[in-house]
Amino acid sequence: MYRLFRFCLATIALMASLLPLQAQAFFLNRIDIRGLHGISRDTVLSYLPVSTGQTFNPEQSSQIIDALYATGFFSNVSLQEQGSTLIINVVERATIGEVTVTGNKEIPKDKLDEILKKIGLVQGRLLDRSVLSRLVSQLRSQYDMMGKYSARVTPVILPQANNRVAIRIEISEGLTVQIGGISIIGNRVFSEKKLLSALPVSSTHFWSFLTNSDQYNQTKLSASLQALQSYYLDRGYLKFKADSTQVTLTPDRKTAYIIIHVTEGPLYKFRGYELAGRVLLDQGKLQSVLRRIKTGDAFSRQKVVDAEEGIKKALGDFGYIFSTVNTLPDVDEKNKTVFLTFYVDPGNQVYVRHINISGNLKTQDEVLRRLLRQQEGGLFSGSDMKESIRQLSLSGFLEGEPQVNTMPIPGYSDQVDLDLNINEAHAAQALFSLGYGTNGPVIGASLNQNNVFGTGNTLGLNFNNTRAATIYSVSYNNPYYTLDGVQRGFDLFFQRSTPSNLNTTTYSTNTYGGDLHYSIPFDAKGDTLQLSGGLQKLQLNLPPFSQLSTEVQNFVTQHGTQFNQLLLSIGWTRNSLDRLVFPEKGLYQSASAQLALPVGGKPLDYYKANYTGVDYLPLGHDFILQSRLNLGYGNGFASTTGLPFFANYYAGGIGVDGQVRGYEVSSLGPRDSNGYPLGGNVMAVGSMALIFPMPATVSEKLRTSVFVDAGNIYSTLGVTQPNNPRGGTASGPVRYSAGLDVDWRVPVFNVTLSFSVAKAINPKSGDQTQVFQFNIGTGF
Repeated sequence: MYRLFRFCLATIALMASLLPLQAQAFFLNRIDIRGLHGISRDTVLSYLPVSTGQTFNPEQSSQIIDALYATGFFSNVSLQEQGSTLIINVVERATIGEVTVTGNKEIPKDKLDEILKKIGLVQGRLLDRSVLSRLVSQLRSQYDMMGKYSARVTPVILPQANNRVAIRIEISEGLTVQIGGISIIGNRVFSEKKLLSALPVSSTHFWSFLTNSDQYNQTKLSASLQALQSYYLDRGYLKFKADSTQVTLTPDRKTAYIIIHVTEGPLYKFRGYELAGRVLLDQGKLQSVLRRIKTGDAFSRQKVVDAEEGIKKALGDFGYIFSTVNTLPDVDEKNKTVFLTFYVDPGNQVYVRHINISGNLKTQDEVLRRLLRQQEGGLFSGSDMKESIRQLSLSGFLEGEPQVNTMPIPGYSDQVDLDLNINEAHAAQALFSLGYGTNGPVIGASLNQNNVFGTGNTLGLNFNNTRAATIYSVSYNNPYYTLDGVQRGFDLFFQRSTPSNLNTTTYSTNTYGGDLHYSIPFDAKGDTLQLSGGLQKLQLNLPPFSQLSTEVQNFVTQHGTQFNQLLLSIGWTRNSLDRLVFPEKGLYQSASAQLALPVGGKPLDYYKANYTGVDYLPLGHDFILQSRLNLGYGNGFASTTGLPFFANYYAGGIGVDGQVRGYEVSSLGPRDSNGYPLGGNVMAVGSMALIFPMPATVSEKLRTSVFVDAGNIYSTLGVTQPNNPRGGTASGPVRYSAGLDVDWRVPVFNVTLSFSVAKAINPKSGDQTQVFQFNIGTGF
């Protein structure tokens, strides 16, 4: 009907344009074109099917009008005859002077510009209203696919001088449709609840504001159907089908209800497998790769894919990086079993000709190449290349993960070049800080160069002043002291500690000294051995003797207040984290033992042993489980009974080894005879945290989690509390807390700001709690 109306309208317009013409032919002396502004007369004449000096027939009128409309230059054309002159009246289409788009957030500007250019709605083009209509339709379709069914796209045409117009596209994106509910019909083997948990979409729940899983769009719906199919295929249901999908919108177009009809089909099991082609791998390696495919187990597509990838990965470690593995299933419909044949084509063994590094404006090539496990001239190894990327990510020199491209060499099927592109981090940080933290006012200044002159060496000058301590230090480390990767460095420091400002037992110390340390790699898994030796002078500063706690009085009477010490330590570290900043998987472990021996003066002999473990376990859907454990034990030996009180462990607060958020810094554990926290010689604290997925735009800088902390400080040395004698290891029950943590990475300063809101779960009488805490640090 609409097409018929348009045809009738066009016919009437054509008849009207021909009315002024007489029905007889005439000799054409002149053609007069009226209404031209931006288009030249010669241009119009070039499109006409007639010219002067000819006999003009009225039948040619429609040809002229059709030819001029076909140019797209005119919105109206009419003809007149005046003697031997043909008058052509035209109305030019307006020229687009500018195009602006407002209100777009979900569709980025560069993509919109591409759409406008492709559709022909750009500055300098002639205005075509049908193009505007197509644009509106196309943008509405885009927003519909995003689940924004209430989006409005309004084109506004604003006249300008010289037959030009400005076009403004006003967009109101509206809200994304929320999923009100999802139903699955036809399932018998698996419950609806279990199936829904496997989908990337869900109805609104507590975490939806972080994951946006309750927002509907067509892409998510397709991904959900694929996830549902994968769920069944990985559990043996080869014939599973999603028969139909029904999506119903509420009248206000704000909520969607989804119904998925499925047919599960029968269960299929593995009947066995065989390998064909050039396998090249030994039996032990093959059994390791194919161990999950067992006769009698339910068929699993994921197990088949993992087996294919495992074979290619194993071949890739021997230089066969272009290998292919094709799996042919033999399905026995009668017995409902599947036999697999893996056809292996390893291709050519490939060597690495060159590794080309780009993006390192400051860091020397040699520094980066020392971190590479993949070597030039050697066989390509997928495992070595993966470890190379991990080592680069852990170096601290780079921002983000390096990108590697494998480049075939024309004419050489057995060689490739590797192009390694990096983005360097800010190597030098000059930082002045003034603020207020969990430990009170903070004043600090530091100059740290993590990559001195591009050599990879580290130099740091630091000053930090808080309520609890004032620290001056100089540090230097050469991570390439030897060709075998042995590191050597030194530290010089002065520290004035005032723990009593944190409501602990009353004393302060002045300590200065230095140490020389080595780090020696000794295992392919990333194990390193740390050795250090140093000297320090420690001076105890005490109030009048009568004000001291009994514990401090006894110590001072026996040992005095000034100590010259030789500090020796040995440590072990294993690091399998995938990256230095905001790791997503891997385990970090560190264990150390320190021995303090006297150098002249009164003897003071003690030791401390510490362990730290941090694990990151991916849970799927970008959730990560983080677990942390810190253990410590110290004691005296030889002529010294017990651990000196100034070397005690403390717990409570954020960003410290004894981290138990929700309790004030250093407030947990035994107390002295004056009722102040004294610390203890045993520390046991840990935490579990669920890290939430974040949008890709902020995931490198922002991390949020909910956590549970647990721990306390104990004494095995008979420490007492007022009116509460303490013997053995008891220091009250383990303290628990739970809350929300936000970590914000500031790359330009190479620091992480940590904020926590925590609730102490089981505080006891006298415990000092603190809901909000924050810390500035650089750790993971």
